Amino acid sequence: MGLHERGGEEENETKRNEIPEKERGERNMQQRSSSAAATAPAVAPAAAAGQRRRCEGTAMGSITLDLRPGFGIGPFTIGMSIGEAFSQVEHQPNIYDVVHVKYYDEEPLKLDTVISFPDHGFHLRFHPWSQRLRLIEVYDVKRLQMHYATSLIGGPSSLATFVAVYALFGPTFPGIYDKERGVYTLFYPGLSFAFPIPSQYTNCCNEVKVSAELPLEFPDGTTPVTCRVSIYDSSLDSKVGVGSLMDKASVPPLPAGSLYMEEVHAKLGEGLRFTIGGQLVPFGASPQARCVD
Repeated sequence: MGLHERGGEEENETKRNEIPEKERGERNMQQRSSSAAATAPAVAPAAAAGQRRRCEGTAMGSITLDLRPGFGIGPFTIGMSIGEAFSQVEHQPNIYDVVHVKYYDEEPLKLDTVISFPDHGFHLRFHPWSQRLRLIEVYDVKRLQMHYATSLIGGPSSLATFVAVYALFGPTFPGIYDKERGVYTLFYPGLSFAFPIPSQYTNCCNEVKVSAELPLEFPDGTTPVTCRVSIYDSSLDSKVGVGSLMDKASVPPLPAGSLYMEEVHAKLGEGLRFTIGGQLVPFGASPQARCVD
């Protein structure tokens, strides 16, 4: 399995003006050598096992993943840890054999950590502090076919047009038109679709919403095609899309009793006390003793 670190190359496949300023910092990446696998144990075993690797961009065809609005896509679930995501990658090396890991090298806790699958046109955005999945973005809809209910959308043979999206997911409120980026975003709970609006048809839109009746069609009878799909937690009823709207995606609350990021109190002269389990690890305790406990 190939693990590489490169900055923002798949973003070139969408409009540059759709990338917010803070996201551009992700371009400052370091190129790792093959020894990088040693720092990513969830991916390294497949590579070490001699899995046959394809060259990037030579995928045999698009894959089909279940689309779960508000929850995730395929094996990736909103709120999962980055370690769990790598486990899914490791278990399906024939599908996820080209993986890019991106982070802002200068300030790694400032921007998202991103796991990208360029052959399949989507990436996972993890909160920089909690390392939990907060947003899934399909940035090249022609590369990924999505299965929802009994229908397919996206991929090379099923265009994700505005009319197709509206027919599959049903009516919703008018979306938001971003005049600066020329993008109209349609929202559903935990799911959004971004559509580029050609400059000659911007008169169909105003700065807030589309004035034409839904489903949107241009005067020549054509309908726009989705350029980006966003999947995110729907519990806060946030509208998440491109640009500044991307920041509204947040990780869902941890389930009751979860030990992930458990609060730990340091007591002077005593040790570390874990708030959920109640364990006290005294200063000077050996790792072996803690494993026995």
